[in-house]
Amino acid sequence: MKAAHLICRRSTDGPGLRNLSQAPGKPGLWRAGNWDMDLEAARELIGGRIFLHETKALPSVFGGEVVAVETVRDRSLAREDRVVFIVRPTIADKGVTWRGRSDPKASYGGVIDV
Repeated sequence: MKAAHLICRRSTDGPGLRNLSQAPGKPGLWRAGNWDMDLEAARELIGGRIFLHETKALPSVFGGEVVAVETVRDRSLAREDRVVFIVRPTIADKGVTWRGRSDPKASYGGVIDV
């Protein structure tokens, strides 16, 4: 199974993580995005897992099964085309240690096999 670990900081204007919200009209599913990553790599994760971390040193605070991938365009960013994951969260995917690329500037660990 494929998986990816991503940095997702706390929101500054309320509780919860930035870039994480309930998926409208999709009970039990969440939207996690706008990630700067290759769309094909993101599609490899369908049926796999993503793990969201506040930092690489801390265990995941959210995670789950990727059920779909969408693209979104944000013209305010250097790379306009971004990836959004539609995720079915699970308790087992919370508290997982970071795996993948861990260089200081990496906010995405890459697609890994678990």
